[in-house]
Amino acid sequence: MSYLDGSVKFHKTKKGCKVFFYFRTFSKDPNIADMINTQKFLDKKRLLENKYRGLKIGKFGLVAKCSWQEVAILRDPIAVKAIKLGIKHPKIEDSHKIGGEWEEKGFDAVEKIRRILSMRDKE
Repeated sequence: MSYLDGSVKFHKTKKGCKVFFYFRTFSKDPNIADMINTQKFLDKKRLLENKYRGLKIGKFGLVAKCSWQEVAILRDPIAVKAIKLGIKHPKIEDSHKIGGEWEEKGFDAVEKIRRILSMRDKE
């Protein structure tokens, strides 16, 4: 079954049944995203167990999570200026179609963005 920010899938095996919860959570901080996902799981578990009498969802564990993040400073003045000067390509630096944004990717994307902002604050 699908819902607004994810889906639930049941996988029947010879020993029983497994349930997989897929969540789409957006957050600036990966730790906060993990906390939100845990709360979403508990809410969905409670909802399913109340809806289907006799269903008991046992122990749970994280199967996988996205290993990278993409963070953008939206409408970043430096990225806009770089596009106008021809230093940065608009298809790369304007992927959100808002006039130019600064993007960082990778597991440390949030930290990269924080470093950029702190360097600007010092100027």
